[in-house]
Amino acid sequence: MYRSKWVLGLLLAWTLAGCGMMSGEEPGAGAAATLAPAAEGEWAADTAEEAGLAVESQDGEEPEAREPAAATRGGEGRLGISSACTGDELGSFDYCSTSCPCDVNEGDCDSDAQCAGALVCMRDTGGLFGLDPEVDMCMEQCSEDAQGTPDFCSPECPCSAGEADCDDDEDCEPGNVCAKNVGASYGYAADVDVCVDACDPIFNGGFDYCSEACPCEHGQGDCDGDEDCAPGHVCARDVGAAYGFDPEMDMCESVVQDFAGRVLDERGDGVAGAEVSVNGVSAETDEEGGFAVQVGQRERHVINVEKRGYVPLSQIHLGSGAQDLTLQLTRAELLALDPTAPAEVVDSTGSRLALGANALVDENGNVATGPVNVAMHTYDLMEEEMVGNMEAVDENGEEVMLESVGAISVDFVDANGQRLQLAPGETAEISIELPEEIDFTGEIPMWYFDMDEGRWIEEGVGMVENGVAVATVSHFSVWNFDIKRADPACVKVVVPPELAPPGGTVQARVVVPPPFPRTRQGSLQAGNNALYNLPPNTNIQIFVPANAPEALATVNTGAPWGGRGVPPAPFDVCNGEVTLSVNLPGQLIGFALLEGRDDHSGVTVRVFDSDGALVETVTTDAFGQYTLSLEPGDYTVELSQPGYLSVKTTGTVKAGKQEFLPCVQLPGGDVNEDRVIDDADLNAVLDSQGTSANPGDPLDINGDGLIDDKDLGLVQGNLNLSGPLFAGDIGTECPAVANAFGSCAELLTAHPDTASGRYILYANGDGSTAPFEAQCDMDSNGGGWTLIASLVNDGNRRWNSLAAWTDTSTFGLLADLHTRDLKSPAFAGVAGADVMIRASNYAFAFSGIIPDSDMAGFVAGAFPNECSRSYRRSGPPDWHEGLTSAQASVLGFVVRPLDSNASCFPGAAENAIIGLNMAACCWAGGLGNTPSGSAVWSTHDLSLLRRERLVPTSCSPGVYPCSDTGVVVPFSSFCYDASCKEPFADIYIR
Repeated sequence: MYRSKWVLGLLLAWTLAGCGMMSGEEPGAGAAATLAPAAEGEWAADTAEEAGLAVESQDGEEPEAREPAAATRGGEGRLGISSACTGDELGSFDYCSTSCPCDVNEGDCDSDAQCAGALVCMRDTGGLFGLDPEVDMCMEQCSEDAQGTPDFCSPECPCSAGEADCDDDEDCEPGNVCAKNVGASYGYAADVDVCVDACDPIFNGGFDYCSEACPCEHGQGDCDGDEDCAPGHVCARDVGAAYGFDPEMDMCESVVQDFAGRVLDERGDGVAGAEVSVNGVSAETDEEGGFAVQVGQRERHVINVEKRGYVPLSQIHLGSGAQDLTLQLTRAELLALDPTAPAEVVDSTGSRLALGANALVDENGNVATGPVNVAMHTYDLMEEEMVGNMEAVDENGEEVMLESVGAISVDFVDANGQRLQLAPGETAEISIELPEEIDFTGEIPMWYFDMDEGRWIEEGVGMVENGVAVATVSHFSVWNFDIKRADPACVKVVVPPELAPPGGTVQARVVVPPPFPRTRQGSLQAGNNALYNLPPNTNIQIFVPANAPEALATVNTGAPWGGRGVPPAPFDVCNGEVTLSVNLPGQLIGFALLEGRDDHSGVTVRVFDSDGALVETVTTDAFGQYTLSLEPGDYTVELSQPGYLSVKTTGTVKAGKQEFLPCVQLPGGDVNEDRVIDDADLNAVLDSQGTSANPGDPLDINGDGLIDDKDLGLVQGNLNLSGPLFAGDIGTECPAVANAFGSCAELLTAHPDTASGRYILYANGDGSTAPFEAQCDMDSNGGGWTLIASLVNDGNRRWNSLAAWTDTSTFGLLADLHTRDLKSPAFAGVAGADVMIRASNYAFAFSGIIPDSDMAGFVAGAFPNECSRSYRRSGPPDWHEGLTSAQASVLGFVVRPLDSNASCFPGAAENAIIGLNMAACCWAGGLGNTPSGSAVWSTHDLSLLRRERLVPTSCSPGVYPCSDTGVVVPFSSFCYDASCKEPFADIYIR
């Protein structure tokens, strides 16, 4: 070892004194002393020679230390003397320094700079040489002696599999990675990090184990997606507990079962973009609501569906997979609150939510400050399915069944679409007004639903008094006020294969009556099924299909089956049993029109089965429509009316299905009802021509109260026809008839006394196309308005794409008007020039605003390539109600209005397809709110302002967004959420 420090004076003086020099005297000029090494095995040296040092002194210079005999590994030859440079003992923590670097296997060092030559300072290697294990020794780089010590592996000396210790992957040879704290598996200390093969199973259960480079097999995880799993496997979310790992771990599972189907809303429309998961394996629904998921083998499957703005759905499916599932979502009720102040919101059922200021945080713990949307839903226990199947785990970990008195779902979302929760330590109060059928008072356990497990978990206690259930909760999901029971019953349900072929299912709804009513919906497979967690000795109803108006079967649940949870297959332990009928009813729907008449009511519809037996008789309504509910099978339908030839058509009823029959018109002229239109009929009309007729007189063929030329013309036009005719003989499209109105305006013109309401229209106005139900406004601004669309701010986006405004697709039902979006066949099928907008408490209309076109064609042709900088028409609407003239003055009509702050927020571009009111800066309000735009608008389709927000302010006339009348809506009237917008806007055309 070469050391530059001089020997401490005291030690040097003492050793030289032993050579005849006086204590404290330094060697003189030219003096030299040669000291021999100490004998082997001696611990300390009495002289410099014994210390193994060769010391030479020059006048005025520090003595120079020479290299000692090399120390051997394992302590052999190791010297316990003090350093010639510092006096420190070898192995002490100040032994090596940059000015006195150490030789091989010496220490302690603090860095490579304290080691001689190419040696490196290896941490915690003292134990290799009989020293304190925490001593860092100067060693040769890549020395095998340092195996297992902190600095053994490095980018310069990469380790192979099984070698340690490493700090990161760069310390390992290619193909290997640094595994943390796995030393015990390789003979090292437990906290040692070891280089291992990147796909080593030792990583199983780690959150970075599975990858495309190292695909996992069944029961291995964590995975992030199916691509991280071996072929034939899928990544199942949050199932780690089933394999002995963290419950939130995602595991690869072998694919042995397929689930597929559609997610629908209440109207039966497909829900796009919903997340469907089965046992943690998820998929997103397509534009039609379709999905397909492959999962591992299990007996119990948890099927969840979630989409923003809807109530979460969770069903439990027993047995093998199913390929025809129908999962129906319910829209939540959207309410707004300010999270920075104490808040209370009440939904339409009277359920209440109250929480304190600053109680909500995002997933990172940040306190919510902007507007918050609350998605609330109170379950209708008599009519509506709750999540799960009432499986529950109580506070003692025991499995129980539940009987509910009320349940509520609550979800919070900020303006950026981020979910919020109660902050730690915060609570909220929820209350539910209970149905009259529920008679319960007192304390009641509270339960929240675990979506991953598909079970209710007991947490806390609520109180029911005077028909109101109240509880304090510390987090939000679906909460349930429930009584627990330990004696559930079950019902064995046998489904014939004719109803559910292999891989198929039938959708069923089960209704449990009061005092603890509930509805459950799910799928039943061919063979044996079980309905479980039911109250004992109770008559339950089974509806198939799930939306059937009448129960297919009523069955008593019987005595408790003696266990809890899922009863064992084949479910013979159940004390209730029912076999579903193969003959589920179906429907035939058709139209029968009377030639020459506007009113088609009263046509007799007789139905014969395949044996010719009469099975049902009904009559048509004023529009000629009839509906038949029949058992599955082939049928002949005969349509007859006095004065007309009868017509027959055929149809096949399928179990639980709805089929449409061709539209037919009955030929007029068979006044003597001999099934032939001939001279006898002609003469009969001629003999009575010009006389009045009583109602129902067959000579008055067109039913106008007169026997005249019109009736004669019908006979003449159909001479020599004989009946009964078949639909195929006269065509399957209804010909032009008097009541085949193409719009509400045509209907009003023909019948000026027609009231506002719903009527059957035909898009082309001649009756040759399928009819549809339309809403007619016969009162506003002269009447004759046809409703073509309704935009509703319900949290569900249907109008935020240009295609929705230009194609012929339809969605929604008139039965849900003002609560759900609607796009009528009239949107692309009824032409007009006038447009009326009707909001919740005001309306306005523009005359001649579109060039006698249907709305879809108008928008497609008028949509500009760039944002419009001027109103298509200036000035106020031609008509308005519920508004002052000043308020109406701020309204206009423009396609693709300029969002004047688009340069600041280019992602938002324009805020509406059709602009109706503009802000002084930044925003455009109207219909179709932000197609493909900023996420802050993602909760609503409509940006038409509420009436009280229509406050005119002066501006420069004609300078966009100012109208030609010199007024505009102030910026302060707008907001980021739906709170300042109308809840709905109906679009009418005339």
